[in-house]
Amino acid sequence: MQGNANPVGELSRSFSVSRVLAASPVTSDLKRSKMSRTSSRMSNTSRRSTASVMPFLSGYAIPVTIERGKELYAAKKFRPAYTIFDKLAQSKDVAAMYYKSVMLLDGLGIPESNREGLLALKKTYEKSVRTACDPKYQHLSCYQIGLAYFRGMGARQDLNEAVRWWLKAANEVKYDPSSQIAFENQINTESGTLCQILLAKHYATRRPNPDWEKSYNWYKEAAQNGSIESLFQVGVLTWYGLGCDPAADEKKTHETIQTFLGQAAVGGNVCAMANLAFYCLQKQLQEGAFLWATKAIETVKGPTGKKATLAEAVKKVMAMPNNDNDVESVTKAISMAYFVLAHLHNVGAVASEDKEKAGEFFEAASDIDLGLVHSLTKLLESELAIKHDE
Repeated sequence: MQGNANPVGELSRSFSVSRVLAASPVTSDLKRSKMSRTSSRMSNTSRRSTASVMPFLSGYAIPVTIERGKELYAAKKFRPAYTIFDKLAQSKDVAAMYYKSVMLLDGLGIPESNREGLLALKKTYEKSVRTACDPKYQHLSCYQIGLAYFRGMGARQDLNEAVRWWLKAANEVKYDPSSQIAFENQINTESGTLCQILLAKHYATRRPNPDWEKSYNWYKEAAQNGSIESLFQVGVLTWYGLGCDPAADEKKTHETIQTFLGQAAVGGNVCAMANLAFYCLQKQLQEGAFLWATKAIETVKGPTGKKATLAEAVKKVMAMPNNDNDVESVTKAISMAYFVLAHLHNVGAVASEDKEKAGEFFEAASDIDLGLVHSLTKLLESELAIKHDE
């Protein structure tokens, strides 16, 4: 799917049902409060080998443990993995119930059954709510159920229902400044943050009237929870004046843009690097413009350090961590970085004046996105004219 022209891209670019599972479904938790998972089931007086008491599937030399199921899933051995999850789900193991549900929804190790998978996800959510444990699978269930309704998998497409489920998890990981619990100890999960991001994208892409204020607020929540993509989006939305009032305090607005784009750029987001470079260029902060434009281009070079084709560069960026942006946004970012370097070399600011190199950079930017180059030129000329009048 192609991204939109608006700055926040497309709703479901990087959120496939099975992608979030991987070896452990969205388990590189952003959870700050670590909850004990110590089991008290094994007697202190027991001296037997665990191998002698470990349950096995009938007819298979496969131990029935959630860890073994996850190992098989990670190895893409879906059929035996499903068998284990199915067995454990019968005893209401929440993790097994979740894995089984998503495998049903996606048809992994078993014929696809969207409706059955969706119903199983709802049972997983209900069980996790009643269980005083890590909220990970509760939030994962909300995330997946929302996606199912968004895509019409297992039920008719219903955006309102998708939003309702995402809100369940997103609200639970919102930062509460009035809480007596310190920020770093407040509950957070990666799937909860993903729900916040999906809500932000939903409100930004809602037709015919996007709700930029809600989009901005949810991106800001996700940014506080550690989302690099959301840091970038908050910076860009503030810059464009979408969802906030940039005229209210010009100095504060400038600081917000630099802070959020800067943190995203430091985090390795190429779109943030390029946008920050052009923002610095507009504000005549040439050193910052040169630094981030150069960093963006260096990042997208090929493995030997040579210039990569556009397709190779985009593919490389989208495979990098902290770069959950759509193809169009990444493509425009590369063009933007070349444009900034072209201008700096043309006028001899920071970099030595080099008309030939400037021409090469300008040609590279134009070949990628000529329309963007024209727009950037007009924006820059307008900004410089304002500075001159002042």
